[in-house]
Amino acid sequence: MTDILGLHPLDAAIVVGSLLAVLVIGWWVSRDVKGEEDFFAGGKNMGPWLQFFINFGQATDSNGAPTIATEVYRQGVGGMWIGFQTLFITPFVWFTAIFFRRTRLLTGPELFIERFRMRGLPTLFAAFILLQVPVTLGLGNIISYKVAAAMMVKSEATYTAEDRATIDRFHEYGKLKTEFIAGTLAPELKPRYEELDSLNKKGQLPSEITCIAELPFYLAYTAVVAFYIMLGGLKAAAITDAVQGLLIIAFSIIMIPLGLNAIGGFEGLHAKVPEHFFNLFGADLGDYTWYSILFIILGGLMTYGNPGMQLVSASAKDEKSIRIGMLSGLFLKRFVMIAWMLCGLIAVALLPGGMSDPDATWGALAKTLLGPGLMGIMIAGMLLGHMPAVGVNAVNFSATFTRNVYEPLFVGRSPKHYLFVAKSSIAGVLFLGVGASMFFKDVIPLLSSLIAFGAFFGAVGFLIYFWRRLTGRAVMLGAVIWIVMMTVVAWGLPRVESFRRLESLQLTNVERVTQVKAVASEDDVKAGKAAKVGDSITKTRVIPPKSVFFDAIARIDPKDPTKGTEGVGRFQVENWISYHLGLPLDKWTGAGLLANRWAFTAIFPCLLLIAFSLLSRRPADDSPEGVRLARFYARMKTPVYGDRAVDDREVAASEANPTRYDHTKIFKNTDWEFTTWSKGDYLGFFGCWAGVIAILIFLWALLQIGA
Repeated sequence: MTDILGLHPLDAAIVVGSLLAVLVIGWWVSRDVKGEEDFFAGGKNMGPWLQFFINFGQATDSNGAPTIATEVYRQGVGGMWIGFQTLFITPFVWFTAIFFRRTRLLTGPELFIERFRMRGLPTLFAAFILLQVPVTLGLGNIISYKVAAAMMVKSEATYTAEDRATIDRFHEYGKLKTEFIAGTLAPELKPRYEELDSLNKKGQLPSEITCIAELPFYLAYTAVVAFYIMLGGLKAAAITDAVQGLLIIAFSIIMIPLGLNAIGGFEGLHAKVPEHFFNLFGADLGDYTWYSILFIILGGLMTYGNPGMQLVSASAKDEKSIRIGMLSGLFLKRFVMIAWMLCGLIAVALLPGGMSDPDATWGALAKTLLGPGLMGIMIAGMLLGHMPAVGVNAVNFSATFTRNVYEPLFVGRSPKHYLFVAKSSIAGVLFLGVGASMFFKDVIPLLSSLIAFGAFFGAVGFLIYFWRRLTGRAVMLGAVIWIVMMTVVAWGLPRVESFRRLESLQLTNVERVTQVKAVASEDDVKAGKAAKVGDSITKTRVIPPKSVFFDAIARIDPKDPTKGTEGVGRFQVENWISYHLGLPLDKWTGAGLLANRWAFTAIFPCLLLIAFSLLSRRPADDSPEGVRLARFYARMKTPVYGDRAVDDREVAASEANPTRYDHTKIFKNTDWEFTTWSKGDYLGFFGCWAGVIAILIFLWALLQIGA
């Protein structure tokens, strides 16, 4: 039977059918969309079930599977913390989930208008959202493409001579790299290894020849998402989440029994995967250790305060709905992520050294394990699983653009006109995401950069909610500095050839040689290193130098070492500043470099905001500005009620008496607005921590099976 773009006809039919189903959902939901509030926030009336589905769908965006599998494939179980760090953030969601909902607003810029009343600041924040969302969409497109491309590959029988030469170079590189890491690479082969390594770092050494091209894939996928979101808005995304949630669970576990059966169960997994790969909190061999994970958690917590991505919170009927929906969705996600981690370990066992692009790990594993029918379910799950997250981001962009950019410029138009603009802007941002997909290439650096980019406004969000002393001028100055650092400097300067080739930026840490425990293979027995297969032995492992200021350092001309080297990927501006402040980063490990980046991301924005605010004048409590702030924080302390009339009455009472909740403040007569906890808060917060501990115990026990 003839394949269709590398797929069995049954798989192709499943994929096409699933995409058509999404279009039907968009059409069905569109019947209830009457105005902007319906389109942007589902009428602000989504109860616990829809909140659960949309939060689970966002949290378990199918692109999380290949992202975690990629890092586990590269660095072992510790690599899962690139996404699993949110486990330790979950208890804080008990509080953060309701922050934005209590503002009773719809978009982030509206919060800036309400809090600061400063011309230009809401526009700046809107620009931040309008810049961030297309890049976020681009990241999702890249991951979806890499997974699909790894599953839709040419058969060897159809290879051209050029294809065959490319694959042969990759296999040669894999052999030389294995010898280099083991410390057995012959000196005369090192130049060839460095040449191929430079090609690989520049993305010019694929391990498979795919049947699909990037741009046509992005355009077709984007067109489907644009159609159903433009029809149904946020509610369409929520209902699609209900369908894709089942698909997420299905494809997250479908490969585990097949993979374990192929490698001899958990005992086979431990026999084929290096022992240090099972270290839950990372190993000193890679980027993930207890201290780098700690700072990743701290940096990730900052993003939860970002008011620019809180449209889901604004859609909740009441506080109970958002808390139940968000926390249940997040906790279920943790178990799904453990399944993704296990798939990454299975890939290490089944594809040892077999991936030039680790981003394609998930797709390659699926191609290895799944037959017709199951492959179609996997691809459909990956594509549909990402769509709701795309939809939520696109609706967020649309709400920000329409309400905070377009409406102030074109006042007095009809609601129907504004709804048309909102829907049109969704198509625009989705195709901007296509442009971002073509600009960026690597997943993990881009994901880390997006988190860092959003950390500043995450810090702003937390300080808005809790510190009355924060000023608009401090936010304005800090935002300009941060945006320039994270865009122009981090991504723009590396595009300048002379910059990325500056000798002072070619700094690396030192090559290290260490000993690791491993399980003896047949080759080890033949080499006389063990008496039998399965014995515990010690192996030498060479850890190559790591770039301090770029994602990687590679030869300018892979074939000619005399032409020097250049930086590849993002410029690590955080490390550059830290190094010039005196930190000896060139002597630190890869984990130390990563920890420094995340520590900078978490701490520097707070320092900027606090310093600039303290240099600004504080309004008197009895001044019009002081009274307005008092009313804002009184509203922030007023619970959200499901009955709109009751909620309006309670808000009016708080604004009439801004000191109504002052007795709940922990720090009396200060600018800090932290309040005492209720009994429910204690039960909710510490109940979440009990859940976190239970998940960690489960994960640890899982890793011991077959050891």
